[in-house]
Amino acid sequence: MPGISIPQATLQSEGFKYDRRWMLVDEQGVFISQRTHPQLTQVNLEMSVEALTVSLYDSKIEIGLDQISEKILTVSVFEDTMKAQEVDEQISIVFSKFLNQKVQLVKQSSMTTREKNFGKHLASWENTTNLPDTTLVSFADGYPYLICGTASLTELNAKLDQPLKMNRFRPNIVVETQQAWEEDNWKKIKIGDQRLLVIKPCARCQVITINQETGNSGKEPLKTLSTFRNINNNVIFGQNAVSLTTGILTVGDLITLE
Repeated sequence: MPGISIPQATLQSEGFKYDRRWMLVDEQGVFISQRTHPQLTQVNLEMSVEALTVSLYDSKIEIGLDQISEKILTVSVFEDTMKAQEVDEQISIVFSKFLNQKVQLVKQSSMTTREKNFGKHLASWENTTNLPDTTLVSFADGYPYLICGTASLTELNAKLDQPLKMNRFRPNIVVETQQAWEEDNWKKIKIGDQRLLVIKPCARCQVITINQETGNSGKEPLKTLSTFRNINNNVIFGQNAVSLTTGILTVGDLITLE
C-alpha cells in the first residue's frame, strides 16, 4: 500500500517499528503486493499513536497497532516462510471485497521469525570484524531498510520526460544528498545517534513503474535506469541496509560516514 511520511521512527532490527508489519496474503498464504494488485495504491492510510486507519473507497477501518486474533497462519514472502496471525476476520472480508478475491490481513507477532543472511555481500570488505552477517526482517521484500538519496533522484529525473516522486521507490529512509549515487559507496553510517550497515544495492522490479497516486503503470523509470544503472543485469536504485543499534531516528538527523 502507499507509504506514510512520518517525522520520527523507532529503529529496530526487523525494520522501523510498525513498518511492513502487516501483510495481505491469498488463500495459500502467499503475500500480495502492488506487483499483481496495483489498486493497492488507492488505499489511504493514516497512523496515530493507537491505530492505523485504512480507507478503501467507501469503507474506513481502524486497526489497533497491536491488534491480532488467535488465528495463526503460515505465510510466505518470496522464498521465506514464517508464522503470522490474522488481524481480524471481518477486516479480512473488507479487503477481500476490495480486491475481488479472498485475502487475509496478517500481522507480524511474537511467533513470527524471519532471518536474512547477507554474509556473502560482506566478502569483499576489508574489515568485517564485529559485524553481523544476519538480521531479523519484517514482511519487507528482503531487507529491513532501504536508503535512497535525493541527488540520485534529481539526476534520474533530468533524464526523464516526466519527473518522478521519491515514493516510486518506496524507501523508508530518504537522505538529502549532494552528489548523485554517493550512497553506492557507503558502508557503515551513523544517523543521529544510531548506526546502520549498508549491505548492497537494491535491485528494482516493476513496482517502480507504478504511479503511486493513480495506480497506472508504464515503462519508466525502469527503461531509463536500465541504460546507466544496470549492474549484473539488475537495475539499481537505492541501498539495502540493516541496523546495528536500536533507537529513534528523526527527520533532520545528521548523517555521517564511519
